[in-house]
Amino acid sequence: MSTELDQRTALVVTISIEEPLWIGADVELQVVSVQGEKVMVRVVAPPEVSVDRASIRARKLAAQSSPALGRRGR
Repeated sequence: MSTELDQRTALVVTISIEEPLWIGADVELQVVSVQGEKVMVRVVAPPEVSVDRASIRARKLAAQSSPALGRRGR
């Protein structure tokens, strides 16, 4: 089974809390806190850049492939 990530290079970096990490010229990522298994991340990006958790992205992709999923009461 192939995924989108198979076609791209992944970069793993180590950064300090609150140290900015830039993606391209317009997206700033910053680790705000780490508590056990939970990491709070701050993302600053232009409005045209979509930033979603995996569960939200999956829901959006499912809605795009099946337009009826997003409709109620029709």
